[in-house]
Amino acid sequence: GVTLTADNMSLVGGTVDAGAAIATLKQKTNGQLIDLGGADAAGTLGLSDAELDTVTAGILRVGDTNSGAMSVSAAINPGAAATLSLITGSSISGGANTITDTSLAFQAGGAVGLTTAVSNLAGTTTAGGITVSDTIGGTLSVTTVDGVVGLNSGNTAIGLTETTGNVTVLQAVNAGSSTVAITLDGANKLLTNGAAAITGTAGVTLTADNMSLVGGTVD
Repeated sequence: GVTLTADNMSLVGGTVDAGAAIATLKQKTNGQLIDLGGADAAGTLGLSDAELDTVTAGILRVGDTNSGAMSVSAAINPGAAATLSLITGSSISGGANTITDTSLAFQAGGAVGLTTAVSNLAGTTTAGGITVSDTIGGTLSVTTVDGVVGLNSGNTAIGLTETTGNVTVLQAVNAGSSTVAITLDGANKLLTNGAAAITGTAGVTLTADNMSLVGGTVD
């Protein structure tokens, strides 16, 4: 594996090759902000899409539990790492800027709001809730990615929207004492609960034109 640690990085001039192992890009200073799609600045580690494309790895990890708030200021699509794993002790916000990859994991200490185009998704936060809008068009699987299992929000709300494709829940979606909403916007798309628990004891709302729920539970 390869680990690069610095508060600012300029990676476009060369390449980083971790093979099928893990490549990690992280800040040196605790609390340093991370801007995916943006530029370096005082207090901010910026990693543009072009810089992320220079990294070859089985898993590309960005940040660690000491990172500050993470933002996605422009669309990113790591070209040589099929799995992107985002880690911060704070929030992750992306707005309408899309993260495109095969698999995405995130671990946060604050609110998570992302727009994605991925086939495999897993994430956890300890506060602030999880809101993900995915546009993959095929099937989005809630599964295990980089050791992160399913979606877990620490008793805060989970909202997962698939705008065009199907959703298969292979690992637990757990909002604890808060709410879960899974919405499939596409016509005649299928929501499958495949042997997993969907938990939100303040309320669970599943919205899809087709559902297969026998494999799991909804609580």
